[in-house]
Amino acid sequence: MPSVFVLTSDLVSNPRLQQFLLQHQVRFQMLCYTACHILLTARTGLAHVRANHMPAYARVSEEEYRVVCAELMIRNEYPSLNELDWGVAISGLDMFTKTLACGVEDCGKLFASGGAIRKHYAGAHGVKGAQIPTRYNITAAQRMDNNHHRMLFHVAPPPDQSIPLLNKDWITKLNEEIEDVMKAIELDATDARYINALLRKTKWLEHARGYEPMELRSLVGLPTADEFPQLKQAVEWIIETAMNTSGIAPTALLQRLNTKNMAL
Repeated sequence: MPSVFVLTSDLVSNPRLQQFLLQHQVRFQMLCYTACHILLTARTGLAHVRANHMPAYARVSEEEYRVVCAELMIRNEYPSLNELDWGVAISGLDMFTKTLACGVEDCGKLFASGGAIRKHYAGAHGVKGAQIPTRYNITAAQRMDNNHHRMLFHVAPPPDQSIPLLNKDWITKLNEEIEDVMKAIELDATDARYINALLRKTKWLEHARGYEPMELRSLVGLPTADEFPQLKQAVEWIIETAMNTSGIAPTALLQRLNTKNMAL
């Protein structure tokens, strides 16, 4: 199914949750593991991270996790479909943009494929053969996870996909560093002092030597305003989350990230 990851202001980066690799979904008072695009409860959050994403040797405090969840009032049970249906799309989840809806009155169940909805018509409504519709209503939908809470529910696309950044100072610093690394050079320069670290690492200089700079510049460009509309917000959000997490992540996890020994 075509989908888009929803990122809006109700998905909050909370420093106390980041040591558990989780975000706070404030509208439904739930936890989000963004890499999986799922929402979790206080009961399932830490268990999911430990089972799927945290090295066995990493040590986190289960007691602190319980305290943080209690203070943030993270719910212990998943919301019902009645709470979820026909609301604004929930940040932290994929929004499926072309979900098929059953057209039978008082049904309205959602399906990911034509085969699934045809099977539904035959099994739930006794419609068979040529009587099964071939055209269906298309709607936006989400689901909480791909396991026990995979039931699709109707949603309205969010009016705003922007993400409020908590701190833009590091982005400014990052931009300055990028500008320094990407400073103009002579492609045919023989003096190593004019060849920056990025070009040595990527070997772009070897690949580009012999071409006219104007020709190379004509082959690349920044995305236009209507291309990849969420790319900037998504990248900024990913980097901010990584930066915030690095200062409070368990020591063992940081050691794992900082080593070239893949056996650890």
